[in-house]
Amino acid sequence: MAERATELGLRLDRWQRTLEYYPPLARARQFVERRLPEDVTAEQAAARAHLERHYFSAYFRERVGVTFSEWLNVTRLARALKLLEERDWSMSELAVESGFVTARRLQRTFRKHLGTTPTRYRRFVRGDLSVRDRRPGNA
Repeated sequence: MAERATELGLRLDRWQRTLEYYPPLARARQFVERRLPEDVTAEQAAARAHLERHYFSAYFRERVGVTFSEWLNVTRLARALKLLEERDWSMSELAVESGFVTARRLQRTFRKHLGTTPTRYRRFVRGDLSVRDRRPGNA
């Protein structure tokens, strides 16, 4: 669990450095990060980069190596990880603040990238859960 979170952070750091190297993508990144809790679209990011939407998507993928939506989801997930470690908010509050809108969408993205749920991750980082869940039958 911790290894996957670390790998995710390293991947995001590499992508962020790449984005800063290309001025149009740096402008899009700054725009998105200031509005992460909002429903940010590729169209809005493209406009901030002063590029046409389809060209922006191709340019982003070519330079960064992932799609804009994948980068956006991982960026939101990194925000959710930080909030899970720092705050005692409900999953709904965390989802909204990190830009996922619903707790269900946050949970699906969490499972896809980290193989666990936000609740289990929170317990793990706070020392309330071992790598294996302590539920009966999982000893």
